[in-house]
Amino acid sequence: MIYLRAPQFPLTYLMLCFRGGSLLDPKGQEGLSVVCARQLLNGTRAKGRDELTEAIERLGSELSLVTQPHYLAVSAPALTRALPDLLPLLTEALCEPALDEEEIERTARTYAAELEATWDDDGYLAWQWLSRRLFRDHPLWRRASMTPEGVRALNAEMVRAHWAKLFHRDALLTCASGSVEREALEALISPLREALPQREGHPLPSARELLPPLKPLERGRLTLVSKEERRQAHTLLAQPSLPYEHPDSWAFRLGVAALGGTFSSPLMQEVRVKRGLSYGASASVRGEGASATLTLNATPEGKDATETLKVMFDVLQEAKDKGLSEGDVAHAKSYLTNAHPFRLETPAMRAALIARAELQGVPVEHELETPRLIEGISTEQVNEALSRHLKPEAMEAVVLSAPEHLSSLKQARTGSLKGRFEALSEVRADDDPEAC
Repeated sequence: MIYLRAPQFPLTYLMLCFRGGSLLDPKGQEGLSVVCARQLLNGTRAKGRDELTEAIERLGSELSLVTQPHYLAVSAPALTRALPDLLPLLTEALCEPALDEEEIERTARTYAAELEATWDDDGYLAWQWLSRRLFRDHPLWRRASMTPEGVRALNAEMVRAHWAKLFHRDALLTCASGSVEREALEALISPLREALPQREGHPLPSARELLPPLKPLERGRLTLVSKEERRQAHTLLAQPSLPYEHPDSWAFRLGVAALGGTFSSPLMQEVRVKRGLSYGASASVRGEGASATLTLNATPEGKDATETLKVMFDVLQEAKDKGLSEGDVAHAKSYLTNAHPFRLETPAMRAALIARAELQGVPVEHELETPRLIEGISTEQVNEALSRHLKPEAMEAVVLSAPEHLSSLKQARTGSLKGRFEALSEVRADDDPEAC
């Protein structure tokens, strides 16, 4: 149990996390864990959806779902005095779900429609294609390859078979903060834990097994994603990054923040301020657990896609070959240090960060102690890490735009972008990822 005492107000924020998440979806049934999790809001064997919702609302609470590749969670803020009435309702939802066929089919249709709506967002779709390329031989590829058609095919039989693989005793991690006493909370959680089934078969995979490090790319690859009547070009670059335990991890992350994490960073200055190619340009280390990536993005007009991509590569190459200035690194360090408290504003936020670290299998201090971890890192260490681990010669690139804008990028492979990409793929935005 993760527990933070906060006695100032008579409130408790409760989150019940279950390790595994959508990475446990059977092959060909991607999206199943999300459809399962949403059944927690759809009633129990004894209470219909409306009755369950009304019972929770009478307590002044509401249930929220978190669905991630490596965990699922149901959370509820509540008056501390309402916990003895709320926990039995959560136990009933988790251990006696209705799993009604009509509700499951409705949930699958709704989720499929949500996916289609997000794909109307060109930025999201570009990231989706980047994920399909970057995670091709990795567990996270399964999430990236999910399609609305596949989600609509999910049925009640699949959900009922998958339920106990998600919601069982060994997977539960309780996260709470508030005025409740720890002993009282443990007593309230105990019946829920006992009511959950024990996992049958193989042990639950560890966070490291669920989210292993990405393999380095051996060559540069470019994917052109065609979508008609698009004025802009969503331009993305990525490479596998360092897992937390790597000795250069924090120097590299600080370097990436200095390179493209603020408005005054070199990437923003070169792309936006000096050339006006894109309203914004950024670089960041993204990812979950050991599956981290360095990503850069910009959104120029389609006609400027080639020049923007070249500038992004030039900034990377400059940072690798010559390093960053003392001022750039000092500014990034100041920004990260002063922004960090906003992640820890409340006990609930701190407890959630600790839970996230636990679920990802990373040390808690990596979530809670960023200022301490970067304080002593020198500009020399940052530049050494960038020199060792930046790989402009082996980047995954995705550009989504109209066909007429993409044609110049194909030509640039032998011109301004010569030597950057050994492999070129051309797809339509709505192509089946399995076939690409």
